[in-house]
Amino acid sequence: MKCKLCDRRFYSNEGRFPVSGPTKHHLTPKQKYHGRLKDAEYILICETCHKQINKMFTNSELKKLNTIEKLKKHPKVQKYIKWIRKE
Repeated sequence: MKCKLCDRRFYSNEGRFPVSGPTKHHLTPKQKYHGRLKDAEYILICETCHKQINKMFTNSELKKLNTIEKLKKHPKVQKYIKWIRKE
């Protein structure tokens, strides 16, 4: 199983840093939908990517980046993915 953002395998020791297990990244921030959407509105990504996304974007910005395709196309994320895949 791989991270939907960086495509690295979960629990892998390849590279300099091990990849942690999957975490749920809600495509629409939980604070924005106040529980009205189903829990199925998430993707499984590694903990490193999850922390980085939350550092890069506000909840308002994440609300606009509500699909994995939109997230991957964002210039900040593309730069991060290029860097993390080298690790």
